[in-house]
Amino acid sequence: MSALATDLRLDVTLAPAEADLCAVETGLAAYNAERRGPYRTVAIFLRDGEGRVRGGAIGRVLATDFGLAMLHVDADLRGQGHGRALLHAAERLAAAEGCRRVLLDTSDFQAPDFYRRAGYDVIGRIDDYILGHGRTWFRKTLPEAA
Repeated sequence: MSALATDLRLDVTLAPAEADLCAVETGLAAYNAERRGPYRTVAIFLRDGEGRVRGGAIGRVLATDFGLAMLHVDADLRGQGHGRALLHAAERLAAAEGCRRVLLDTSDFQAPDFYRRAGYDVIGRIDDYILGHGRTWFRKTLPEAA
């Protein structure tokens, strides 16, 4: 293990400052963008009549892949098809952007069966990931964009 330059030090913290987190994220994003190109964050929101966000799907378009990072519907609206509508809207957006597939991961206590029913294939799994819950990675190949 090589020594750090004398003017550098390791700073371990359990409460990092937002600016420090941003510096690391920005540095990694720049490094990654140089090698694989930039990504764009896109979102679809479920809004009520007053314009409040009651759910949404957030993802990243990266070349020909779409990474679904988050999909959420407020508890009182679940089981009414809103999640399915958000997922299908995200898939349509991804296809329109030229993506060939959607990639995502979810914990056992979240929605793995929801994604299976929507045609997603399991591409990886870790049992006992966090506090006894498993984590599953999914992929769905999209039809050619029109």
